Amino acid sequence: LIVVFNNKGVIEFINHASEKFYGLSPDKCIGKQVFDFVHPTDLEETKSQFLNWEYSSKNNFHFENRNISASGEIWDTEWYVSIERTENSTIKITAIIRDITEQNKIYQELLVANKELLFQNRQQDKQRKILITSKQEVEESEARFRMLLSNMEAGVVVYAPDTSVIRHNMRVSEILGLSDEQIRGTKLIDPTWKFIKRDKSPLLLSEYPVNIILQTKNSIKNSIVGFLHPFRVGITWVKVNGYPVLCDSGEVKEVVISFIDYTKRIQVLEEKIATTLKL
Repeated sequence: LIVVFNNKGVIEFINHASEKFYGLSPDKCIGKQVFDFVHPTDLEETKSQFLNWEYSSKNNFHFENRNISASGEIWDTEWYVSIERTENSTIKITAIIRDITEQNKIYQELLVANKELLFQNRQQDKQRKILITSKQEVEESEARFRMLLSNMEAGVVVYAPDTSVIRHNMRVSEILGLSDEQIRGTKLIDPTWKFIKRDKSPLLLSEYPVNIILQTKNSIKNSIVGFLHPFRVGITWVKVNGYPVLCDSGEVKEVVISFIDYTKRIQVLEEKIATTLKL
């Protein structure tokens, strides 16, 4: 969805994707406030963001919220915002909005599946004192977890605390263009792994998503990272989510990283922003 609006939030232009996101044709959206389609729970935070940006020196921003259509359908959305400032202090805002509902759903499914597996393994470690911990049930849970990994559109890598790869699904190889042998057992210090930031500057080892999780023991969400293939020209952009799996002592037992191929979306986004700014 592409929306152009002023600093009051009044829509001046919108493309035909409004019929999917808002349930209204473009002509019925013109003149309405873009905030009319923001979910009430996220409305105050969204308005606060725009107010801050109006007085910021930056011209490009990124955030997430939920949109609600005229019929009440709710979408998880990701906004890329470009602000054009003129000499007479007027502001024109262009937002490219993407539906990430399914992406967030996949991430939550992975999170739930892994927590279920962790719970059952902990029960087994405690010698089956509380609930389901039979060998057959644990094996079935592990099988379900492996099946989920193999059928996900996202690449999934499970790291040990020393950042070596414990297991991964086939989607990792497909997205990064690396063989199983190049991935399995490697550590992030390995020269195969070369990552860059969104501005294409090198990503320091301490800034790698898995290292951030190991250092903070906190989850990360929707981090954009570029991957430089050792034998292939160009950048593979990925959107990364991850979380730590903690043992009873509170130490990190594993780190689960999931990511989707974001290369085409970055390319399209850059082309759209450039075209819009020219117009």
